[in-house]
Order: sequence, then C-alpha cells, then structure tokens
Amino acid sequence: MKLNQPIIDHHMSKAIKAGIFPGASLLVACQHEILHCGYYGRQQLSGKPVDSLTIYDLASLTKPLATSLALMHMLQAGILQLDQKLSTIFPECAESDKGNITVLQLLCHQSGLPAHRPYFEKLIHCPPKNRSNQLLSMIFDEPLIYQSGTKTIYSDLGFMVLNAAIERLNGFRLDTYIYNNIYHPLGVKDLFY
Repeated sequence: MKLNQPIIDHHMSKAIKAGIFPGASLLVACQHEILHCGYYGRQQLSGKPVDSLTIYDLASLTKPLATSLALMHMLQAGILQLDQKLSTIFPECAESDKGNITVLQLLCHQSGLPAHRPYFEKLIHCPPKNRSNQLLSMIFDEPLIYQSGTKTIYSDLGFMVLNAAIERLNGFRLDTYIYNNIYHPLGVKDLFY
C-alpha cells in the first residue's frame, strides 16, 4: 500500500494554518509496516517545532475513545444521523439558536459554542441527580460565539451536548453504552473513565 505523501502534508499544513491545532505527529501503519510518519507545526502556538520526541497531553481522550465511537455505533445502527439537528433530540432547544446545530457540526467543533466555561463552579452546588440536566440547560443558554458551520473552534461544550444526546437517544449513560456496545464485544477490559 502506498500513500500520497504530498496530499497528507497538504492537509496537515492546511489544518495548522486554519488554527485547528498548532502542531501534530501523524503515523500511519498497516500490518506492522509504517506507511507514513510526519511531524507538523509547533508544540505550542509559539513553541518549538514538533519532532519525534514531542510529548502530548492526552487529556481529552473521552472524545475519540468514547463519545465519537458511541456516535458512530449509533449512526451505523440508524439511531441518529450526522445531519440531524439538535432540535430533533432536544425539543427544549428547538426555538433557540442551538436548534439547527447538527451532530456533525458538534463532532467537527463547528457548532458555534465556546471552547470552555467553568460550569463546575455552579454545578458543585447542585444535587448530583440534577447536574446533567442543569449542565445542558446552561449550555443551551450560552450564546453562540460564531455562526454554526462557519469556523472550527475546539469546544468541550459541544462534546458535552453530544454526551447528553447519546444518553437521551439510547437511554444509557455514555460509559454503559460504550462498554456494552464497543469495549466488551472487542474484549477490552481495562479501558474506562
């Protein structure tokens, strides 16, 4: 198998120029053969170039290892669609600017929601059984910082909404759903959060 190195390099450089990330390491392998190994951009916006010794903070692994996998499983099962609007999952946001945001826009960090808000400061005073609903309400009350679909800005809030969508559509908490439908069938026993 041969990869088109210039195309890969072009897309990685394009993502850096668009501000999606300051730098990245990319390794593509198949059957113990390395097909591509590249280093792009900088370790931080003004930092050293990325190289083979760059160490990354893997703080947000729930997004790719749980939320995204659960959504893809639900997509394959016909439970949701990528172009599905939030208003069809959360009728309470149908009349707001959040109602037309799609699942795909949330997955691609193009929802218009801000990157982060310190909701934990308020939620700590809320009874545990009410926290999920209160969090969703606070996110839906949050003004969009740009029109959905026009920019890419990393957003924890968007993935919090996706977590709530997974739970609303299938009736299980994300950890239960992902274990029962992905991890357990694969024989994965030591991956949890």
